[in-house]
Amino acid sequence: MDNFFFGTQAIVSGMIDVLRGVTRYQLFWGFAFGFLVSTIVHAILISNSVKDIPTMVFDDKAVSFEKIHARQTNEPYAQSYTNYVHNVDKLKILFHLGGFCLVILLMLISLSK
Repeated sequence: MDNFFFGTQAIVSGMIDVLRGVTRYQLFWGFAFGFLVSTIVHAILISNSVKDIPTMVFDDKAVSFEKIHARQTNEPYAQSYTNYVHNVDKLKILFHLGGFCLVILLMLISLSK
């Protein structure tokens, strides 16, 4: 039982050392900030409206299309559903790749010590 606590203490100590190293690594912060800004700018450009991003990412495609592009009765939609689905897919891929790259970056930095 003592080995478990000593192991846990060693793991936490190692994690703290890695976090201290990351906070001192200026290139990490520059890359992370630039990547975050780039992801946000691309998301805004793909969605055409900042307020629609959460709806596009978290709701079903058909439901979010109805919320964003409401139409009056007996009139066609102003935007194609196919183009909208394509933009939603690009937006979701953008956020998934952004999260994946950040996880990989954190793993590489933690292993570089």
